[in-house]
Amino acid sequence: MKLIVNCQEENCPRDWDSLSGCGESHLKFCTYCFRKVTLVWTCEDLEARKSIGEKAAIDECLTEVKIGIKSA
Repeated sequence: MKLIVNCQEENCPRDWDSLSGCGESHLKFCTYCFRKVTLVWTCEDLEARKSIGEKAAIDECLTEVKIGIKSA
């Protein structure tokens, strides 16, 4: 499972697969916050997206092991 880890919206589904596709395999669109979400493959990429205010999703196993974020 891939999780959206840096969204603060109350109704965010937090699940990459529940988002609408937008023509690119690594991009989807969140209808709750009206922003694009980028799928990343490393914690470094996740941190880079977070630092510039972009929404990002990453594989759940990386969130638990590497950055200490637990799924809700």
